[in-house]
Amino acid sequence: MKTPEPQASVALVEVLLTPAEDRELNKKVSTLLYPGKGPRGHYLIIERSFRPDDPWSGHLALPGGRKENSDPNLWSTCLRELNEEVGLSLEREDKTQSSTAPILHLELPVVLARKSQKQRLPVQPFWIGLQKSDLPHLNLDPLEVNRSFWIPHSQLAQNENVTFNKISPYNSLSYPCLPVDNRFLWGFTYEVFRLFFAHFYGIQLPVEPQ
Repeated sequence: MKTPEPQASVALVEVLLTPAEDRELNKKVSTLLYPGKGPRGHYLIIERSFRPDDPWSGHLALPGGRKENSDPNLWSTCLRELNEEVGLSLEREDKTQSSTAPILHLELPVVLARKSQKQRLPVQPFWIGLQKSDLPHLNLDPLEVNRSFWIPHSQLAQNENVTFNKISPYNSLSYPCLPVDNRFLWGFTYEVFRLFFAHFYGIQLPVEPQ
């Protein structure tokens, strides 16, 4: 059965910490396009703000959201949501805010996010590679994001760090989880990371129960 067209996007932002003199894009294209062959960076993860009408509030996630009519494509959705939720502006045309450059992005496989017990939403993840000498400053929207984390590759891309927990509000299955600041990264966000690590690093994290 063919997966429906994605209606939303999320950003898997990876910052590769490199000295300023080495950050010219033409020197590092192979590193950014093939991250498994280069330095391993830090990934941006957010904790959703708590809202009584949202069953996923308070969970760990990636910045992102639904495509709006004003978005020409899902990449534009990704950039808009990244700016709105965490104040990270990556659009080169944006003259009102300082942008973080150079950047490259790649489409990752579409992942189904659970909307309810029976409904799933196809989401287009984008990997975004940034080269910085330090981690970018973020300006969180408190209505959307409670906290943010920059998590090193070594903490997430390790099978021995995966634990299994009964965490879903919809069933009693044990789901693979990754620890982040005494919280669990699981579900849709875990699946995005799992596919990313498998494709670019050849790291096979446990698959979620179907």
